[in-house]
Amino acid sequence: MLWTYLVIVRGGEWGGRAPHHRTDKGDPNPRAGFGGASRPVPESREAVIGLILSHSDLVRLAKTLRALVSPLAIGSAEEWPMDGAEELGKLLRADAVLVMRPGEGGGVLTGRGIEAEVLRAYGERYGALDRGMLVRRKELRAEVWSRGLLWDRAELRRSEYYNEFVVPSQLYDAVGVTVDLDAGPAGLSFYHSRPCGARFGDRASGLLRIVLPAFRAGAEVWYRVARTAGRTLELVDLLEDGVLLCDGRGRTVHVNRALQTLLERDPERDRLRAELGRVAGWFARRRDGRADPVEAGAWDGLSAEVRTAVGR
Repeated sequence: MLWTYLVIVRGGEWGGRAPHHRTDKGDPNPRAGFGGASRPVPESREAVIGLILSHSDLVRLAKTLRALVSPLAIGSAEEWPMDGAEELGKLLRADAVLVMRPGEGGGVLTGRGIEAEVLRAYGERYGALDRGMLVRRKELRAEVWSRGLLWDRAELRRSEYYNEFVVPSQLYDAVGVTVDLDAGPAGLSFYHSRPCGARFGDRASGLLRIVLPAFRAGAEVWYRVARTAGRTLELVDLLEDGVLLCDGRGRTVHVNRALQTLLERDPERDRLRAELGRVAGWFARRRDGRADPVEAGAWDGLSAEVRTAVGR
């Protein structure tokens, strides 16, 4: 039997945290938006959006929420929040997904369905021309947004951003969620690749509002973990002993300076790297209860020895 569910989402329309004020009725010049166009500031208002979701939609939504709220549950915080973003993209029927996280030199962009050259172009040039995201979103304090909310349609069509980036990259009809962290904004953006046809609407607005609290909580956890990890790595680099740090899946996330020096000097560096990778993989399998009995007998407890040509 195929079940469908009605989900009621209560909250504002596109925009999220709209300001609680507007200009006086007697003001002949309402608050101007970017580009010199006069655009009134919307009142904060509450809307009720009904979503019809199938059982499979609810399962996918649950997976999305778990992935977004728990950066540490996927083995490596470096992968967050792409798993959840991809699941949400399927729910939204999006053609492309963009993830933005704050980094030392600005936003770090990753995507699915978006070429690396497009991400690089946005980071290096066109992100600075996205006035809707840079100006209007901050004016509205919008956490859930659509491009229609952030840009005046005529202004957008005349802009360099649209004609030189959006159209060639086929990133039409954008919607997303963005939260502001101390280090900068973190966000998820979703796009259709067709200039006409399917469009995001109330369904997208409702789904994004559902996942917003999970994404906000996950982003705050990720930021604290990333900041603490950076300090920890600085201390690990000061150690005289070689240290290899791996994530929960056995993949290398950091090699300290002492181990880098050892690998550079050791004539058997290739064998040594392979051996270290094997040990890291065994630790991950042991944590998940998948360790080979032979390996478990050879390596006592949670320690293992790797012999090198110039040291241990």
